[in-house]
Amino acid sequence: MARNKRLEANTSSNLAILLKEQEKYVEARILSKQAIEIAHEIGWRRLEAIAIFNLAALDYISGYQPQSFLNLAEKALAIAQMIDDRWITGTILTGMATAIRQMGGELEEASYYANQAEEILYTTDQFDQLNLCLCEQGFLALAQNQSANAILTQLKQNCQSYTVLASSCLKERIELLELSQTAFEQGQPLYRGEYPGHFPPGLQEWLQHN
Repeated sequence: MARNKRLEANTSSNLAILLKEQEKYVEARILSKQAIEIAHEIGWRRLEAIAIFNLAALDYISGYQPQSFLNLAEKALAIAQMIDDRWITGTILTGMATAIRQMGGELEEASYYANQAEEILYTTDQFDQLNLCLCEQGFLALAQNQSANAILTQLKQNCQSYTVLASSCLKERIELLELSQTAFEQGQPLYRGEYPGHFPPGLQEWLQHN
């Protein structure tokens, strides 16, 4: 029975991630909540943390109460820290830094989370997540009217030195950081170190009304 519950929770979580990528947010939220409930019931704390953070990300990118992101992320973070999962902890901290920056929060707080994430992820073998964190450090630099050139150079060196291929998500974030850096050098306006048009559509809509 426990094995079946574990499979059910894992399947729900994976399907939720897939549906999120397909922008089927309503269905993804239902499956994320299902995964959270089952994982909590059987004591699978790692998957519970992942599913909670995925639900937070869904609320954020879809424009459905993006301000609730931090509350859910903090719950996921507490679980990740309790079980000492450094990859999940670093991933959540990076996401919190991005959310605070994009939603107009305190840049000092966002930098604090990003610095924590970077320090933790350097102790793991998670190539993509470490470099996604470095991308966020670049956007934070631009948001504070500082160049991200040094960080871009580091990112390119990292991608050349690692034997694994960068994910499409990481490639996209590097490209967006390069565009933002070019705009910065040309004196073009940015919002929080980034073009608002690069934000998730749901978040863009939310920002227009808040």
